[in-house]
Amino acid sequence: MNISYSYKRKNRIELLDTWLKRSGTCPLSINLLEHEVGMGGRNLLPELRALQTEIATLLVSQSHRWKAIDLHFSRKLPSVLGQLNPGSLPILESAKVESCDPMRTGAYWEEKFVDLDNFWNTIHASPLFRNAHWDIEYCCHQYRHQRLRNVPWKQLTTMDVAMPVDFLLEIIPFCQNLTDLHFTDHRWTHPLTARGLSLPDVRLDSPIILPRLRNLSLSTTVSTDVVLENLTLPSLISFSLHQSLCGGMVNPKPSTFENLLARSNCRLQKYSYDYSILGAGGEDILLEILGSLRMSFLIDLTVCGSREMRSLIPFLIRLLGDPAHLPNLTRLTIADMGPLPAALEEIALSRLISLD
Repeated sequence: MNISYSYKRKNRIELLDTWLKRSGTCPLSINLLEHEVGMGGRNLLPELRALQTEIATLLVSQSHRWKAIDLHFSRKLPSVLGQLNPGSLPILESAKVESCDPMRTGAYWEEKFVDLDNFWNTIHASPLFRNAHWDIEYCCHQYRHQRLRNVPWKQLTTMDVAMPVDFLLEIIPFCQNLTDLHFTDHRWTHPLTARGLSLPDVRLDSPIILPRLRNLSLSTTVSTDVVLENLTLPSLISFSLHQSLCGGMVNPKPSTFENLLARSNCRLQKYSYDYSILGAGGEDILLEILGSLRMSFLIDLTVCGSREMRSLIPFLIRLLGDPAHLPNLTRLTIADMGPLPAALEEIALSRLISLD
């Protein structure tokens, strides 16, 4: 069920009520997007606040049927959500909750979290809860250690988080059933704040083993080395990197990624690398990684670059022209690089590659 509303486009509450009644006892997957036109300051416009409360109240009346929720509010979430009691969400498996406030200081900022904390505590109490996506302020707030201690880490199979790297490494040892991890460095959304900041010095006695993790996605403004050198991922089959290095930051070392594959003894099948906004040397990193024998199990390769890059296309022509390299590759996606040379297309066709 998709719900999108604003004070200029008021949906009819009666239709929502009728739909909920007609759906009977079926589990509900809810996507809700609240639009606000113009600058409303700290508070919602009265018309939108009233509409928000009506919609939330109707949905809460069916909370026992919620299976998955994706809720985005332009300000504080409605208080009726914060009034849900633990046990109100018996079949909830997946939750994403975002509330965007322009005023992020003072008593108002603390007040925002009262209902949000209560709501997430109710979500965390669901016995079937497996998939979590917390908004960035919730994970980066000064009280995050207290806030996240009630999370059922052992239950989670999918996690989408934005937080400091050192805090990520604190919590993932408890996530032994995790199969999908999407991590965003908290400075990714505000990259200018990363300038001049040093990379956190995190050195664990031994790498963290996540035995079931299959898919790892990193979006970061710092080197990924601090994450990868502290992990062992024996089930890893898919890795995605989106990186934007700010001034003063260093590029990741190809050897760190290769050591992760060797230490994990995994068979990576899918690799996605966006270096169109990477610092100088990013292209060389990719070339070294793709030339590694550790990539021989690769089936799906996605590369996002730029028209200005010089050596990747000739490298791919040489690499794919030798059947000994990337012998299992069946899908190649190249984005944002302009027209492809005929030689690359010929090699792709000769190897029966699906070229996007």
